[in-house]
Order: sequence, then C-alpha cells, then structure tokens
Amino acid sequence: MPPKLTSKHMFWIGLALSVIGVSARLFGLQIANSLIGPELLAGTAFTIAEILAEVLLTLGLVLVAVSPLARLVEHPPKRPDDTTLLIRDTLDRRATRKS
Repeated sequence: MPPKLTSKHMFWIGLALSVIGVSARLFGLQIANSLIGPELLAGTAFTIAEILAEVLLTLGLVLVAVSPLARLVEHPPKRPDDTTLLIRDTLDRRATRKS
C-alpha cells in the first residue's frame, strides 16, 4: 500500500518543489556550464535544465493549489445532527413568537 500524502505534506512538498524549480530556472545556465562546460553541448544542457525547472515548478504549484481541496476531502465540514436541527428550529419558532 502506498504511503498516504496528507494535505499538509502536499503543501510543503509543493512549496519545496516550487523553490527548487525557481532556483533551477534562475541558475540553469550556471548549472549547465558547470556540468558540461562552455562547449557546444551547453545549449542542450541548458534546454534540459529549463525543462526540468519547468516540470518542478509546475508540479510544485499544482501540489500547493490542490492542498486546500485535499484538506476538504480529509476533514469535511460537519453537518449538524437531527438533535441540533430540532433545537435550532425550536429556538427559531420561539423567537418568531416573541416578536
């Protein structure tokens, strides 16, 4: 059984992936030059670094955006039970009689 990813985990992992994606986007040229050197393949390495940065940033932003929806699924808002509804109805009737 795969591990359960909670909404809090989704948010923090998404935030971390977004930060990694932004930093890879900012420093992609330096990373490509350090890995390959300023040769002919540096353009290819830069393109690969850009694609990787885009993937990380997109995945991170999707996880951050989906985490509130996951929180609603994990902890749905409670619906009032029949007793609470009866008490509310009774109090509403009493309030309308007095006014």
